[in-house]
Amino acid sequence: MICPLRWTAWAPLAACLSAACGAPSVPSELDASTLDAASPFDAASPFDAASPLDAASPFDASPFDAGVTASPPGADVVGYAGGDANERLLSSVRLSDGTILVGGTAPDLAWLPPSIPRVAWPAPPVHAHATGHVAFVLHVAADLSAVLRVAHFPPDTVRDVLRIRTTEVPGAPTGAVYLSGSRDADDVMTDGYYIARLDGNFVDAVPSGVAWARDVGARPRRASGFTGESHYKTAQPWDVGADGRVVYGSGAEYDYDWAQIGAFAADGTDAVVEHWPVHWTAGGELRHVAASSAPEPVLRSGVVLKAGRGGSLRSHSNADFAVVGPDGNGRTDRPGRWPDDLYFSGPCLDGGARCAGGPGHTGYRTSDKPTQRLGG
Repeated sequence: MICPLRWTAWAPLAACLSAACGAPSVPSELDASTLDAASPFDAASPFDAASPLDAASPFDASPFDAGVTASPPGADVVGYAGGDANERLLSSVRLSDGTILVGGTAPDLAWLPPSIPRVAWPAPPVHAHATGHVAFVLHVAADLSAVLRVAHFPPDTVRDVLRIRTTEVPGAPTGAVYLSGSRDADDVMTDGYYIARLDGNFVDAVPSGVAWARDVGARPRRASGFTGESHYKTAQPWDVGADGRVVYGSGAEYDYDWAQIGAFAADGTDAVVEHWPVHWTAGGELRHVAASSAPEPVLRSGVVLKAGRGGSLRSHSNADFAVVGPDGNGRTDRPGRWPDDLYFSGPCLDGGARCAGGPGHTGYRTSDKPTQRLGG
C-alpha cells in the first residue's frame, strides 16, 4: 500500500514506498474491487473511510537538500512538501509509468517553486464554494525527486482532491483517472461531494480539465439539525471499475431522510444496473424487478440504504427470506438471502408495498433513524 505522510518542506516526496508497505511495485490507493452489480450489497461494505491526515504530525518543517541518493530496491523512499503547515496531502496513486499523483488542498500554491509547471483546470460543473481552498493534484517523479507539474482547480470552488482512482486492471497501462472531493456548497441542503473523470491520465496526456463531473448529495443529518457533516461527504465511498462505471454512496447516515447506492456510467450519465433492487422511470419507482423487465425505459438504478423499505437490502419474496446460508462470520445457518433480513420477521412483498416489521430472528430491530452508513 502507499502510506502517505504529512508533508512539509520539499525533498524527494513523502510516501513510504517500501517492502514494509507492500513491495517495490506499489498498488494504487485502495485494493479496489468494483461492487458486483448483480449481487446483494453489504450495508457495511469496506470502502476506505480513512480521515484526512493528521495536521499535527510532528514532521520537521525545515528546508531539505534537493539532492537525492538512489535507494536500494525495497528501501524506504521518503520526502516532504508543503509550506506553512496549512497544506493537506490526502490521497496518492502510482501510475503505470511509475510516476505518482498526489491529491490535496491548500490556501494557495505559493509553497511550490515557480519553476514547477502549473496546469489550471476550469471549475468543474458542480455546486461548490469552498472559500479559501485550492484543490490540486501533484504529479511527482517516480523516484520522488521532483514535482513534474501541479494541476489545480480555481480557488474557492471545490475544497480538495480527497480520492484518486484509475480504471486499469493491475499490471496494465494506466486507464482513465477519476477524482472526488468535498464541495462545500453555499446551501447546506445541496452539500456533499463531487466525482469527476479527467480528460487525460498524465501518462498518455496531461489533462486539461474534467471530462465530466457530478454532484453527489450528502447533506448533514436532519437528526442533528443539519449541522456538521454527513459521513458520506467525509468518507466519499465510491469506486470505479475497468469499464469506467462508478458505484457511489450518497445521503446521510442514521437519519430520517435518504441514503442510497447509485451508479454513473463511464460517460457520467446515470447508470442502469440490471439486477439492482430499485429502478426509477419517468413514471416513478420500480422495486425488485430486472431493469429489462420494466414496462417503460429505466432512467437510473439504485440500492436504497433505508432499512425496512422496499428497494433496500432485504428479501422481496418468501423464497428468498427462507434461504439459509453462511453469514460471513463462520456460521452457516443465517436465514435470509439479503443482509438486512436479520432485522425483520418477513420479506417485502407486492413490489415492496407490503414489508414485514421487526424484530428478526436475532431479536434485533432497526431504530427510528433507518438510513444506513456505507463504509467504515
